Amino acid sequence: MHFFFIFYNQSNRGEQTMSMGPLNQKLHSAQSQKDQYLAEARKDITARRAMHNAQLQAYDQEIKPLKRKVWHASIADNFSKIGERVGKMGPM
Repeated sequence: MHFFFIFYNQSNRGEQTMSMGPLNQKLHSAQSQKDQYLAEARKDITARRAMHNAQLQAYDQEIKPLKRKVWHASIADNFSKIGERVGKMGPM
Protein backbone atom coordinates (compact mmCIF):
# COMPACT_ATOMS: atom_id res chain seq x y z
CA MET A 1 0.00 0.00 0.00
CA HIS A 2 1.35 3.40 -0.94
CA PHE A 3 1.06 6.39 1.29
CA PHE A 4 1.55 9.88 0.00
CA PHE A 5 2.49 12.48 2.53
CA ILE A 6 1.80 16.13 2.00
CA PHE A 7 4.29 18.40 3.67
CA TYR A 8 3.44 22.01 4.28
CA ASN A 9 6.23 24.51 3.83
CA GLN A 10 6.23 28.09 4.90
CA SER A 11 6.75 30.31 1.86
CA ASN A 12 8.41 33.71 1.85
CA ARG A 13 5.10 35.46 2.50
CA GLY A 14 4.15 33.28 5.42
CA GLU A 15 1.51 31.33 3.47
CA GLN A 16 1.27 27.57 3.60
CA THR A 17 2.04 25.79 0.33
CA MET A 18 2.00 22.10 -0.53
CA SER A 19 5.04 20.35 -1.91
CA MET A 20 4.35 18.83 -5.32
CA GLY A 21 3.79 15.12 -4.82
CA PRO A 22 2.04 12.87 -7.35
CA LEU A 23 -1.43 13.52 -5.95
CA ASN A 24 -0.84 17.25 -5.74
CA GLN A 25 0.30 17.27 -9.36
CA LYS A 26 -2.92 15.51 -10.41
CA LEU A 27 -4.96 17.91 -8.28
CA HIS A 28 -3.17 20.93 -9.75
CA SER A 29 -3.64 19.56 -13.29
CA ALA A 30 -7.35 18.94 -12.71
CA GLN A 31 -7.78 22.41 -11.22
CA SER A 32 -6.05 24.06 -14.18
CA GLN A 33 -8.23 22.07 -16.61
CA LYS A 34 -11.32 23.18 -14.71
CA ASP A 35 -10.17 26.81 -14.79
CA GLN A 36 -9.51 26.56 -18.54
CA TYR A 37 -12.94 25.01 -19.14
CA LEU A 38 -14.65 27.74 -17.10
CA ALA A 39 -12.77 30.47 -18.97
CA GLU A 40 -13.89 28.99 -22.31
CA ALA A 41 -17.46 28.69 -21.02
CA ARG A 42 -17.42 32.36 -19.95
CA LYS A 43 -16.19 33.40 -23.42
CA ASP A 44 -18.93 31.31 -25.04
CA ILE A 45 -21.61 32.80 -22.78
CA THR A 46 -20.35 36.32 -23.52
CA ALA A 47 -20.43 35.64 -27.27
CA ARG A 48 -23.95 34.20 -27.08
CA ARG A 49 -25.13 37.16 -25.01
CA ALA A 50 -23.68 39.59 -27.56
CA MET A 51 -25.38 37.70 -30.40
CA HIS A 52 -28.68 37.70 -28.53
CA ASN A 53 -28.40 41.44 -27.85
CA ALA A 54 -27.71 42.06 -31.54
CA GLN A 55 -30.80 40.04 -32.47
CA LEU A 56 -32.93 42.00 -30.00
CA GLN A 57 -31.61 45.28 -31.37
CA ALA A 58 -32.40 44.17 -34.94
CA TYR A 59 -35.91 43.20 -33.82
CA ASP A 60 -36.43 46.61 -32.21
CA GLN A 61 -35.12 48.48 -35.26
CA GLU A 62 -36.60 46.45 -38.13
CA ILE A 63 -39.46 44.18 -37.12
CA LYS A 64 -41.19 46.21 -34.42
CA PRO A 65 -41.95 49.18 -36.73
CA LEU A 66 -43.32 46.82 -39.39
CA LYS A 67 -45.57 45.13 -36.84
CA ARG A 68 -46.73 48.54 -35.65
CA LYS A 69 -47.57 49.56 -39.25
CA VAL A 70 -49.56 46.37 -39.81
CA TRP A 71 -51.35 46.84 -36.50
CA HIS A 72 -52.31 50.44 -37.32
CA ALA A 73 -53.48 49.41 -40.80
CA SER A 74 -55.57 46.64 -39.27
CA ILE A 75 -57.19 49.07 -36.83
CA ALA A 76 -57.92 51.55 -39.63
CA ASP A 77 -59.40 48.74 -41.74
CA ASN A 78 -61.59 47.59 -38.86
CA PHE A 79 -62.85 51.13 -38.27
CA SER A 80 -63.65 51.57 -41.98
CA LYS A 81 -65.59 48.28 -41.99
CA ILE A 82 -67.50 49.37 -38.90
CA GLY A 83 -68.23 52.71 -40.61
CA GLU A 84 -69.53 50.89 -43.69
CA ARG A 85 -71.82 48.71 -41.59
CA VAL A 86 -73.13 51.67 -39.64
CA GLY A 87 -73.66 53.59 -42.90
CA LYS A 88 -75.70 50.69 -44.36
CA MET A 89 -77.98 50.68 -41.35
CA GLY A 90 -79.20 54.16 -42.23
CA PRO A 91 -80.39 56.82 -39.88
CA MET A 92 -81.73 55.59 -36.60
